[in-house]
Amino acid sequence: MLGLDACELGAQLLELLRLALCARVLLTDKEGEQLPADEPLDEALPEYRAPAKRSLLQIQQLDTEDESLASYKRALLGSPPLTTDPGLPHVQVTRLTLLSDQAPESVTMDLTGGLAALRTRVFVLKEGVDFRVKITFKVHREIVCGLKCVHCVFRRGLRVDRAVCMLGSYGPSAQEYEFVAEVEEAPRGVLARGVYVVRSQLNDDDRNVHLSWEWCLHICQDWTG
Repeated sequence: MLGLDACELGAQLLELLRLALCARVLLTDKEGEQLPADEPLDEALPEYRAPAKRSLLQIQQLDTEDESLASYKRALLGSPPLTTDPGLPHVQVTRLTLLSDQAPESVTMDLTGGLAALRTRVFVLKEGVDFRVKITFKVHREIVCGLKCVHCVFRRGLRVDRAVCMLGSYGPSAQEYEFVAEVEEAPRGVLARGVYVVRSQLNDDDRNVHLSWEWCLHICQDWTG
């Protein structure tokens, strides 16, 4: 994908920012403080310019006489569904799952229904365990370029973490895509335990926001909370 190097550089810079923010956690904030309403989930890189957008049909019609290129495009894009409901979103995010070999079962949130209900449900994660984030989604009608998921984590109203997960580019398909992120370690220790509010957002190179939602994560001494 064009612009991949810039994306990787941006992800590294954002990771440095995330580590700096973690070091500035203030434990004296009042419990129950509201999250800042204008807190940006995505922070643009001014030097990055997304490649010119082309429709799936335009891409399929390019260089049709080149059989090797045509074969490559078929392998890359697959076979689009014959019919697509125009009412479906371009990118339909269906689930986010926290995977851990140490967990009694996976922790899954359904993102196809009322997202407001997720704010009142607390997902438990045992301190110190290794876990991965899996995102399940569908792509309809057109290719989506530079898909990424941004997670901003708050505690007592202060942003304490920001993680950017680059998913890549995908063509339309009748089947669901699954992306599993790198292994992370849950924080541990008495100061790390407690409830965190997470604002998550899935967007792309064109800064289209495909889904935003808010949920609560409870870091506990064990899986029972």
